[in-house]
Amino acid sequence: MTARQEAVMAVIRAWLTEHGHGPTVREIGTRVGLSSTSSVAHQLAQLEERGLISRTGRDWSSCRLESPTPPGAACEAADGIRPGPRQIGFEADRAV
Repeated sequence: MTARQEAVMAVIRAWLTEHGHGPTVREIGTRVGLSSTSSVAHQLAQLEERGLISRTGRDWSSCRLESPTPPGAACEAADGIRPGPRQIGFEADRAV
C-alpha cells in the first residue's frame, strides 16, 4: 500500500470513528492534500479493488473498512462455507 493510500485509510478510519459514516471525496481530499476529486476517487478505487474498503451505495460516504483474509489463512466453517471479509467500520442510518 502506498503512503497516499495509507493516509486515505487513516482519514476514513478517523472519520468513521468521529462521525459514524464515511467522509465525502472532498473531505478526504482536504485532509490528505489532494485538490482533485478524481485523484481521491482513484485512490479509493484502488483500496476497494484490494478489498480494504467497500461501500454499500454509490457514494463513497457509505464506505466501510474491511479486513481481508490474508493469503494462506483461509478457513472454512464446519459446513464447508468460507466466511467473507470481516467488516470493521459501520454506517449510521441517515436520510439521504
